[in-house]
Amino acid sequence: MGRVLAVSAVLLGGLIMVGMLATAKPPPRRVVEKPVKPPPPTREERLRAEPLPEVLAPLVSIAQPKLPSGPGDWLSEHPEDGQSLAQHKVDCRPVVGRVIYLVPAGEFSEAAKKVIDRLEPLLAAHFQLPVKRLPPLSDAIAGKSERPHPDFGAQWLTRDILEGLEKVKPADAAAVMAITMVDLYPDPTWNFVFGEASYDGRVGVMSLARTGDLMTEQTVVLERSYTTAMHEIGHMFQLLHCVAWECPMNGSNHQVEADSRPLEPCPHCLAKLMVATGMEPGKRWKELRAAFREAGLLRGVKEIDREVGAAVVPAVVVPGAIVPGAVDGGGAGGG
Repeated sequence: MGRVLAVSAVLLGGLIMVGMLATAKPPPRRVVEKPVKPPPPTREERLRAEPLPEVLAPLVSIAQPKLPSGPGDWLSEHPEDGQSLAQHKVDCRPVVGRVIYLVPAGEFSEAAKKVIDRLEPLLAAHFQLPVKRLPPLSDAIAGKSERPHPDFGAQWLTRDILEGLEKVKPADAAAVMAITMVDLYPDPTWNFVFGEASYDGRVGVMSLARTGDLMTEQTVVLERSYTTAMHEIGHMFQLLHCVAWECPMNGSNHQVEADSRPLEPCPHCLAKLMVATGMEPGKRWKELRAAFREAGLLRGVKEIDREVGAAVVPAVVVPGAIVPGAVDGGGAGGG
């Protein structure tokens, strides 16, 4: 009898244990989270991450990444991939000639002539190449495909001017840029264009027609003329539109967009100019700062001072430059 009771007790204990196990909550499952892979870098991020020459690498810290394009802006209507430093080295043909030539086209007022006079030292300092003048391009060539415009009176087809420049381009020309007061169009389907350049022929044309009032907005006109000229001549050195940074080599669809650009190229476009022309950044900063001050383009003076301050290159001596712990020698405010 005692044996039977012992077995019954064992059975009862087993049943109780089974019941407890049946009603007990299972232990929480351990969730192992898989690491989230970051999205691959965008094309623009890869371009911004490209290694730069040592003297230019610090400029990344002060450069502005390209801002999103709004409706009607260039990249909203003309999507582009940009150009890497490696691709520019492949595209860039050696600059055999060492002179930039400016060529008047059409009639010029005295105020417009002064714009060209003031533009020459700015372009010479920017590209570190001498700038000279060629005789005017005849109206018969430049205005061969003239069409009327309701606001500007007449427009000239850029292709006619580029073809005319090819015929008069000197052997020592690094680039040839025509300048006109007549508004321009690159194709019958386009409304207008600020300027246009040939990558292969190293010729280009720009218009003063939309730069402002030549009599009352002289500084504005000069600044806009400078940015258009150096943009188009940049194309002649095989620089494509910049999509990585805010840069004067960005495409522009309208004047507000063009005015928002800095005067100084981004670090990577400066590196491309080093490849194309062999320019030395320290010498360029010194001479261009002086040219900006002489021209009254104080915005450019400030940009040069920021670059010199960021570069911290002992060999760069820019009189009056604003560097950490220093006081400007005068005239760098405003603008």
